Amino acid sequence: MPFGYRGPSIDHSLISPNGHMSKRARAAALKREGERLFAGVELNPATPQPKESETLLAHAARLRELAARGMQVRKYTREADKAEARAKQLQAEGY
Repeated sequence: MPFGYRGPSIDHSLISPNGHMSKRARAAALKREGERLFAGVELNPATPQPKESETLLAHAARLRELAARGMQVRKYTREADKAEARAKQLQAEGY
């Protein structure tokens, strides 16, 4: 562990004498700790996802690259053709 690491803080008043913590107390402690650690941080930022057609074209490019290196040439070329055809169909539909 890095020098000075103290680990997560534990409120010892919530722990019973045998060292266990109730589910309610644990959930409350985790919520407080999360709010303290991640104050002002957006945990789920809205990032734009690629369209399905873009994903299919990237997959087809990877398959063609593998086929160019000699890996299952016929199979990967056939799958790349199918992926590109599906991507073209989706682009025509506006996806």
